[in-house]
Amino acid sequence: VWFRLWQEQPMREALSQLYRELADYFEDKYSLLTQHTNPETALPPLLKRQQQVMDTITLVYQQIYMITDLKHPRHKRLMQAFQVALDLQEHITVSLHQPDEVQKLVEESHAEAVIRFNAKIISQRLRVLADNILYHQRPTAFNMDNELSALAKIAHQHPDNPVGAFCYYHFSRIAHLLSSQCPLYTRSLMQGQNI
Repeated sequence: VWFRLWQEQPMREALSQLYRELADYFEDKYSLLTQHTNPETALPPLLKRQQQVMDTITLVYQQIYMITDLKHPRHKRLMQAFQVALDLQEHITVSLHQPDEVQKLVEESHAEAVIRFNAKIISQRLRVLADNILYHQRPTAFNMDNELSALAKIAHQHPDNPVGAFCYYHFSRIAHLLSSQCPLYTRSLMQGQNI
């Protein structure tokens, strides 16, 4: 048992780190949009966070090759968590162009507090999942329908403002991933392996 746990621990640690970095990146990104930070000074650290996420994804790929029996149910759960993280990364890193213009649109839609609150809930959940992965725990149930309904209302009230619809779409996809713990897209992570 100890040998099995030891074999998968590097991947477990890298995967946990990935979820933490996604949480930090997501939180920083939506703080930039809702707190009127100067994009010129805020974007370089944000891009650095994004690069850390991509570097950790590469590290997890390397850890996958260290595991001999990927078909084992315990390893399949880790692979599924990684696929979910890849989907999360896609929805977290996508952005509207021209952050300074987006800030104005956020202000015009009166969405700052709602976006910030939704981002906080998602970031907290990502950190909980990071701990679950690291400490071999099953995730508890998660639902943020109430929080998303406030975002949907803003999107409906401001149909000409793309920020509400953009945030609602991506936040709801992220929330679905966090609650279902199942990837949205099918990927082949290793050649010759259907995982």
